[in-house]
Formats: sequence, C-alpha cells, structure tokens
Amino acid sequence: MKVSIAEVPEQLDELLRRVEAGEAITIVRDGHPVAILRRPDETLPSRAAWREKQEAPKKSVLDDLVAMRDDYRY
Repeated sequence: MKVSIAEVPEQLDELLRRVEAGEAITIVRDGHPVAILRRPDETLPSRAAWREKQEAPKKSVLDDLVAMRDDYRY
C-alpha cells in the first residue's frame, strides 16, 4: 500500500494496525518512495542473497570491440 506523506498523521493508527497485521506501507512524497513501514521482526534478505538473485552483468561494448579487433588481427 502507498500513502502520501501528508496523509500519514491523519491515518497513523490505521497504518500501524495494518503493519501489525503484516502489511508493508510505502510512504511517498511527490510520487517517490521515501520510507517503508514494516514489522520489526520481518527479516530482510542479506546482501549476499540479494546479489545472487541479480542478473550477471552483461558484456560491455568495449569488450565487444576488443573481441572484434582481436578476431580481425588473428
């Protein structure tokens, strides 16, 4: 759920009830997320686990150019 920062003071009790129920609340300012409310016992993935899920970096254009140069020379 996303909530504008201006609405937070008015809805704080309701937002906290929802967080206690397990929902994560994203607070936004001008449409951009600035904070996330979640239960303190909710665990986040470690950096190592997060990195494993990321895509392997793609080859750069420079790597392609060097390979083409080497293929041409040899």
